Amino acid sequence: MIKFLKLVSGEELITSMKEVNGEYVLVWPMHVYTDTDEEGNPRNRVVPFTQHVKAHTVTVAKGHVIYVAEPAPLILEYYEKNILAMLPVAEETTAE
Repeated sequence: MIKFLKLVSGEELITSMKEVNGEYVLVWPMHVYTDTDEEGNPRNRVVPFTQHVKAHTVTVAKGHVIYVAEPAPLILEYYEKNILAMLPVAEETTAE
């Protein structure tokens, strides 16, 4: 399921997620923020939340989440077409 959530640290994320043992497992979470273009108009930006980890899956304690909600249609469409569509069909695994 794809959800939009806000962490207690203030970050807002769109992510594929599931609940496991009372925690949230986030798969390919993307940080969503707003900045301005050259003319000062607001624009939404999306960057990887897990830029510096090997697997793009992180576990977050429920206590670190303020809310979980359905994403707005535009950001959901962007996430599905530009993030999920580029991922391998199989879940990312690493054998070492």
